[in-house]
Amino acid sequence: MGGSAPHRGAMMLAPRVAPVFGQSWQLLTSIVWVGLIFLGGTALLLLGVRQIVIQAGIATSGGRGWTPHFEVVLQNLPFLLEGLLSTLQLSASVGVLAFGLGILVALARLSRLGPLYQLATWYVEVLRNTPAIVQLFLIYFGPPTVGVRLSVPVAALLGLTINNSAYMAEIIRAGIRSINRGQTEAASAVGMSYPQITRYVILPQALRVVYPPLVSQWISIVLFSSLASVIAYPELAEHAKRLDSRTFRSFEIYGVVTVIYTICTLSLALVLRLIERRVFPVAR
Repeated sequence: MGGSAPHRGAMMLAPRVAPVFGQSWQLLTSIVWVGLIFLGGTALLLLGVRQIVIQAGIATSGGRGWTPHFEVVLQNLPFLLEGLLSTLQLSASVGVLAFGLGILVALARLSRLGPLYQLATWYVEVLRNTPAIVQLFLIYFGPPTVGVRLSVPVAALLGLTINNSAYMAEIIRAGIRSINRGQTEAASAVGMSYPQITRYVILPQALRVVYPPLVSQWISIVLFSSLASVIAYPELAEHAKRLDSRTFRSFEIYGVVTVIYTICTLSLALVLRLIERRVFPVAR
């Protein structure tokens, strides 16, 4: 009378699956349209710039003009993709380490221990008020003066991790302070220790609050990883610079590199947004 068990299970599951499928399809459709609009706009922009440069070349070079040679970039695309892989490896390592260090610094900034609070405060203020490139130079060129030499990968990883941890610490600290104090007092009243309160009460709720700004910071890490090129770390920007020095096709090379960075950041934003919907579902 009520139908078979599989049929009843399917009927019960359908209302749950349909909204998820609908949201996923809507998100995918939006991404496709945004991608098409971006690619179309980029193509029109490049065509416009090309025409302007050609006309400028005709006007200044006796009618010879200028013609772009993107085949140079296509021939060396594996070289650029090798730099992209290095960029992603560096960015992933910096993102994980800076997040972990940021949590520790944020907790120190909220500590009631005076020396620990002062140390964490100075750490954040100094790093956030000095250029990242200066910090990289200091970490890479400073230690050799006292007999310690850091390799380029270690210096790049250390410099970018320390710099980004200061920004993450402030994001996480703001999220922790947004948690109602009554919840921590209630957890303490039932006998939970401070580490337990931090792990089971504070951080899970704070992460929900700080996830969107953390996403922006993780995307910034991918973009600012190009700073490592100043100490010759072989990431995407450094590979582009080396290719430019060999071929002298700056417009074509850096135009393609711009597109590569854009695709990477849009893809990362999409993945992190899907993770947010999965881990922090919005109550309806």
